[in-house]
Amino acid sequence: MKKILLSSLFSGAAIVAGAQCTTTNATTCQCLNGNQTNCDLLPDIEVSGYAFQTYMGGPNEYPQQNAGTSVVGQGPDDGRLRLTGSTPNVGRGPMEVRAVDMNGNRWFLCGTDTFSIYDPNATQQYTCPNGEPNPRQLLKQRIYHKNGSTMTYWERFAGSMTYHPAHGHYHVDDWEIMTLRIQDPNEPDPRRWPIVGRGNKVGFCIEDYQDCSTANGHCRDSLNNILTNGNIVNFGLGGGNYGCSLVFQGITTGYTDIYWETLDGQWINIDPNICNGQYYVVIEVDPHNYFLESEENTNNYFAVPITLTQQNPSGNPVISITPLDNQFTTLCQNDSVTLRASAGTSISWSTGATTQDIRVPSTPGTYTVTVTDYCGTGTATYTINQAGPVSIPTATGDTTCANNTATLTASGTGTIRWYDSNGNIVYTGGTFVTPALTNSTTYYAVNTAVHNDTAFATPYNNNNGSGDWKQSAQYEIFKAVANCTILSVRVYAQNAGNRTFQLTDSAGNVLQTITANVPAGSSRVTLNFNCNANTSYRLNVAATTGNLYLYRNSSANINYPYGVPGVVNITGSSGGASYYYYCYDWNVASANVACESAMVPVLAYVNNCATVGEDLAFRNSINVYPNPNSGTFTLSFTAQTQGNIGLTMKDLMGKTVYEENVGSFNGKYNKEMSVQGVSKGIYFLTIQYEGKPYYTKVVIQ
Repeated sequence: MKKILLSSLFSGAAIVAGAQCTTTNATTCQCLNGNQTNCDLLPDIEVSGYAFQTYMGGPNEYPQQNAGTSVVGQGPDDGRLRLTGSTPNVGRGPMEVRAVDMNGNRWFLCGTDTFSIYDPNATQQYTCPNGEPNPRQLLKQRIYHKNGSTMTYWERFAGSMTYHPAHGHYHVDDWEIMTLRIQDPNEPDPRRWPIVGRGNKVGFCIEDYQDCSTANGHCRDSLNNILTNGNIVNFGLGGGNYGCSLVFQGITTGYTDIYWETLDGQWINIDPNICNGQYYVVIEVDPHNYFLESEENTNNYFAVPITLTQQNPSGNPVISITPLDNQFTTLCQNDSVTLRASAGTSISWSTGATTQDIRVPSTPGTYTVTVTDYCGTGTATYTINQAGPVSIPTATGDTTCANNTATLTASGTGTIRWYDSNGNIVYTGGTFVTPALTNSTTYYAVNTAVHNDTAFATPYNNNNGSGDWKQSAQYEIFKAVANCTILSVRVYAQNAGNRTFQLTDSAGNVLQTITANVPAGSSRVTLNFNCNANTSYRLNVAATTGNLYLYRNSSANINYPYGVPGVVNITGSSGGASYYYYCYDWNVASANVACESAMVPVLAYVNNCATVGEDLAFRNSINVYPNPNSGTFTLSFTAQTQGNIGLTMKDLMGKTVYEENVGSFNGKYNKEMSVQGVSKGIYFLTIQYEGKPYYTKVVIQ
């Protein structure tokens, strides 16, 4: 459902800033510091508690079952707390958000790479070079700058958007986030209180909905005094006409954008296990501080108490522990995981911690938490397993001339991965041929080992914006990154009955199928579908008839990709990027969960090789034998002319293990050298002759 601008409200709302405080004329515009005449005119976005408490009768709570439908076509409101949000701009400049920058370019994020296209009217459909059809689009915030009477502007990146060209506008991601929390009397910041319910990280159009006088009570100063148009400095700067477009959006100084509780995503999902009692609603605007404002902290959130009356009565507490940052229960050595307990008025872990979240190592063991909430007191446990240690690989470096490649080798009990100094994987396999090098470069080899484990794929549930019941054949598109088995999935059925689930290839050919009797409500369906690594599939539910409906999400809040990192990557659906069909919370088993050994540095040593003016006869006479050796070897060379000679031998990390000043010499040099006691590996011997270095490699075994 779209927000509808009340254009009639604007007809009598004059822009009182005057013709000399506009985005092209800064004559009468005032800086935040009234004595300044050269400044950025920054916005200041607030969250309006007044709108939350008064609009549409205030927040509306719904029970977990049989809540009915409050909005036509949006499905039941079971377990929701619907609420209205409002974000006034009381700063000195407009909040202007642009999908097209000042040069007419649009910016996209494909994985970790950034791309731009010239598209001043935002009319082009963009697909990533790797074929991904739904990239993130990066936003620019335009900041207006006053210098005397001259108005200029500059732009900065400010987060991203969900790219929905078919909607005729874009959605700014994470603009407003809503949570339901239990107060922690020992924590003054409500944003740190335990969470019992969460609203979707909704992306909205940002637009001028009403000015501060029309939306009387929304705009406030730091003392909570109501601000109207007449006492908003630079009121109207921005024009008062920002709308919901693909090119740019915004909120004019002295205006607010309002998100009615009837809109898609304007709710908090209430945990079905919580009981009636007093909670707090906390609403945050721009929680990640993507946008530059004159005040970021004091007015970007508020907390309001609310008493729930339509949830569970006291008794039978349901306590849980959820891992936040690792979907597997078997951890690699030296890994750790954050465990989150159910929220409560009292939390006590077996570790002695009393916080909702704890960080625990991969040490095998079971963690227990005791939580008291409005339902009573209960406990939950979570068991962590630890994978076995991974042996360190044996590695050998190489020496090469400038602008040539080097060949590095490593061996171990598992697969070898090579990393650069920035932690990027550059190669997998025992022999790594580097790019052409101009300087000595250290790479890092690690040995990997895999183990069996299971994990649940995102999305875990259907709380992803609006949705409805469907019985048409639809599917999710995914790629098996590793060999895996889809053990089971969660579905939401309107009525009990048989449903047919299919694993197909990317062209729709059925590979595996199962028909299961699915009860009404939420349930798990066992599939045991086997998938091969690096293969694209579809998870399909065949069309049904009668009243055999399943729930699907249809919302701007759908945010592909989902899945289990490194195992399954869910990239889209048969209905497009704004739909998620039927099968949630996939339980996936994989034998390709990798643990790594410690890193071994391996040096690709670069010689100058072709020093200008070098003595080629001298270079060609250099000989080391035997090579490889056990630390004792003979060095020979012939100097045709008298010259000073020095010897230096270094390991792959540049540490000197032998050094000698031979002095002035000419003729045949033949000397047995000994570097006993050094580690096995590759060393580089530099012979300094007549002020020029000559290099050779020594291998000690």
